[in-house]
Amino acid sequence: MATEETWVTTQQRAFTVWVNHTLQRHPDIDRLGKVEVVDIHHDFQDGLKLLRLVEACTGSLIPTYEKNPNHRIKMINNANYALQAITEAGVKLVNIGPDDIVDANLRIILGLIWCMILKFQDLSDKNVVLTWMRQALKGFDGVNVTNFTTSWRDGLGFNALINLFLPEEF
Repeated sequence: MATEETWVTTQQRAFTVWVNHTLQRHPDIDRLGKVEVVDIHHDFQDGLKLLRLVEACTGSLIPTYEKNPNHRIKMINNANYALQAITEAGVKLVNIGPDDIVDANLRIILGLIWCMILKFQDLSDKNVVLTWMRQALKGFDGVNVTNFTTSWRDGLGFNALINLFLPEEF
């Protein structure tokens, strides 16, 4: 079975791809220029890239934020502005605070990105991923992926995906 460290690393890579793809849809990219996340663990700490991600997801600019977050309180303010905008967009956040972002709490950051993926990913993209998963996992007994929520509760789908990509771990 894959180690938790391997699973976290896989999530980091996959979520970084999604974040960077989403950032390219920013409504003001011509003025801001390209924004890229290299290290999802630390790149959101000052709140600026997280704000840009929220703006790209919602299509709305966040007018108030700390443009030069060179102190912890300014970083916390930015993370708070981003979390407020995410909540206002309808993403339910549980046990996620601005300190978690500034302190680079990886588990919390990955959970936040997952919540954003579920909320903001285009439905057509979700269907493509579900179709791919059904096809890729059809040979695994007891695995029936039909959605991104209940199909994963028993852990069989996750284990099958890990087995698919890291068979040596099983």
